[in-house]
Formats: sequence, C-alpha cells, structure tokens
Amino acid sequence: MIRKSPQHAQLIKVLAVTAVAWISTANLNTSVAEEAKARKVDVSVQEALHRQKGDQLKVYVNANGLYINGKSLKTQQVLDAVRESGLSNVILSAESYVLPAKLDQLGTQIRKAGAKEVTRATVKKRDYKAEKEAKMRLLVSRQKNDQLKVYLNGRAAYINGKTVSADEIARLIKESQLKNAEVRFESYVAQDRVAEIEDAIKKAGIETVTKTSIKRDPKQERESKLLQILHRQRSDQIKIHVKKKAIYINGKSVGTKDVTEIIERSGLEQVIITTGPFFNADTVKDVEAAIRKVGVNDIQKSASKKVAPDNDAKLREILFRQKGDELKVYVSSRGLHVNGKSISTADIAKIVKLSGLESAAITTAADVTPAHVDAVKATILKAGVKNVTTPTSNDENSDN
Repeated sequence: MIRKSPQHAQLIKVLAVTAVAWISTANLNTSVAEEAKARKVDVSVQEALHRQKGDQLKVYVNANGLYINGKSLKTQQVLDAVRESGLSNVILSAESYVLPAKLDQLGTQIRKAGAKEVTRATVKKRDYKAEKEAKMRLLVSRQKNDQLKVYLNGRAAYINGKTVSADEIARLIKESQLKNAEVRFESYVAQDRVAEIEDAIKKAGIETVTKTSIKRDPKQERESKLLQILHRQRSDQIKIHVKKKAIYINGKSVGTKDVTEIIERSGLEQVIITTGPFFNADTVKDVEAAIRKVGVNDIQKSASKKVAPDNDAKLREILFRQKGDELKVYVSSRGLHVNGKSISTADIAKIVKLSGLESAAITTAADVTPAHVDAVKATILKAGVKNVTTPTSNDENSDN
C-alpha cells in the first residue's frame, strides 16, 4: 500500500477543484448553446455561442461584416448572441478603416441588447512588408530543385503551397536561380491568365516554360466535392442557398441531384432554404422536390435581405492596402481593380482625392483593347493624377 503524504493529498485536492471548474465552464458554454437551440435561435448564433470561451464576448468588425468567434453574423444575429450569452462585457474590435460612426451605432445597439460594458479596440496594423519577406523566405526554403512549379486555380497562382503574385514569382526565380518552369492549370482557367503568368516567368529570365492543362475524372471530382460539403457541415440543419442561376450548400455550387445525395448521406432531417434577392422560383421548387424525394419534410424558407455595400469602408480599405506613392490600376474585361478591390470609374476620383497620389500605373489582362486602356487613362488623368504609365509605354506618360 502506498502511503500518501500531506503534500500529495493537497495536490489531489487542487487538481480536483481545477477539473470541476473547467468542466463547469465547458458545461456553461454547452448549456447556453443548448438553451439557445431549444428556443430556436439562429443556427449561426448557436455555433458562435458554442465556441465562446471566457466571460468577454468579442465582436470583430471589418469591411465584410461582423464576426463572433469566427462566425460571420448580421447585426441582428450579433444582438441575439449578446442577449443569449448573458455576458455583460463586450469587446468591439475593428479594422482602422471602419467608420467611427458605424462603431458608435453598433455599440449603442449592443448596450440596448443587455451589455453593461462595451470596450472599443482597434486591430493592430499589420506589418505587410515583414509578412512579405517572411513569405518569400518560406517559398525559397521550400524550393527543392531548379524547376519552378506554378499551379493555377481560377485567377489564383500557387507556388509551394502559397498564393503568389507575378512580382513574387519574378523574385523567387532570381533568388533561387531557377532554370526552367512548369505551369499546371485547371481546365477552366482563362487562357489570358495562363499567358499572364507565362509572360511574368519569361520576363524574370526563364525561357523554357512547360504548360499542362489538368484533366480530372468528373466522377472523382463530384465525389470529392460532396465529401467536402459533408465535411463542412457543422449543425443539424442543412442550409441551401438559392441564387438566380445556382444552388449552394456550404459554399459549394451543387445541382438538384447533389442536393438529394447530400441530404441522404448526412442523415439530417431539417433543411433551411435561403434565397438571394434575384432567385429563381422554379429552382426553389426543384430543390424542395429533391429534398422531399429522400423523405425530409421539415423545410424552412427565408429570404435574404439585400444589403447595400458600404462604399466608404471599401475605399478606406483600398487606401489602407496602398503601398508606395504609385496607384496601381488593373484593367480586365470584368472592370477595374485597385489593391485587390473592384472599383467603378467614379471611385477613382475619390481614391485620388483621398490619397493625394500623383502617379499611377495601369496593368491589363490580355483581352483588353487599347481603346479601353486609353479611356481608363483619361479617367485617371481627369481625376488629378499627373503621370500615368500604360502597358504600351516604358516611360511615364503625362497629360502634357
């Protein structure tokens, strides 16, 4: 028999108290989520509350919307989460470009929902230069031989598992002294995007570029998609979103046949159909028929409200991303982009006025006509920019 010392007994006591406290906290979070579920609170709110740790509810705000514990929520859902959590302390953290008036309004609404204390916090400004250098070091360290392998999916380009820009491709080629390159792309990737990447590689000094279109088995592709949709399912309700020309489940586009199979495989018996502002009523009927085919009759329907985008927040984010004293405008058949954000020609004047920039560089997709480029250049010059560089000129062009 082992003789227990007083210190041993004390240690067991401390561990027991700690375990009870931890279990109580976990049970509290679970019970809050369970009670919310019993009252038929929105599924997204339930998930956000289930992830809650500690006695402070953190609400994060950026240009895309509101978030609690990684869940994207609408304003009303955030207020519901505040009420359901019973927490009195809320931390409202926002990106620097979010309008103060918007935060004031949200803070007032949160207090009305039951929070006693709302603390404001600004998200620390990221050091993009340091992040870029760290990313480049990682890309170089992962490079195993003298062949550059680029993978294209949509408009995104990947090297060694990281998304890259044309500038980063050129820098990696120079730093790693690569001799040849292979560009592999999905069959649906636009040819102008493939040509754009090939051109960037050749400009960096590699003449031999092998291009390969990836051909996949449609059956394997479908099975992979269905498994991914099922893997993303987090609650006991399947959400189906119907837009004008497509049906989505867990962020993936599906057909009515897929809907039937997903519900059958999941074993779930509750379905919520949400619709966009321009949905097709016939598609909704087809989806309902596909759901009922597997014996599921618990179907709820709700219409999504069309929310007007906060244009001021978008412009502030564009300015927040601005690096250097040159405005870079990308022109394609789909429109204009600055710092990764799509903009209208009217927005250009606002950006120029707010930034005070006096020079701009236009880059284009392969399908853009010279007349289109000239029109964009004229708009930029009219907005007050003195020097504009276009793809057809090596020197800066001005309005003189």
